[in-house]
Amino acid sequence: MNFRGVLAIPVMLVVACMPVQAALTIVDGGKSDYEIVVAKNALPITVRAAQDLQEYVQKATGAKLEIVKADVPGAKP
Repeated sequence: MNFRGVLAIPVMLVVACMPVQAALTIVDGGKSDYEIVVAKNALPITVRAAQDLQEYVQKATGAKLEIVKADVPGAKP
C-alpha cells in the first residue's frame, strides 16, 4: 500500500464516524466558496496532501479549490 493509501484510511474513518448532520454542499455546479487552508509553516507532506485533495475534488466536481496558507484557518492572507 502506498503512502497516500495509508493517509486515506484515517480520513475515511473520521468521516465515517462523524455524526449525521445537515448536508454540507462544498461544490455546486462546478463552483465553490470553500478553500483548502494549510498553515504558513506547513510541512511539505501537508502541502502535498492539500494538493492531492485539490486534485481529487477537481476531478470529481470540476471545481478547483484554492490552497491558502494562513496562520488562522479561514482567514485569507
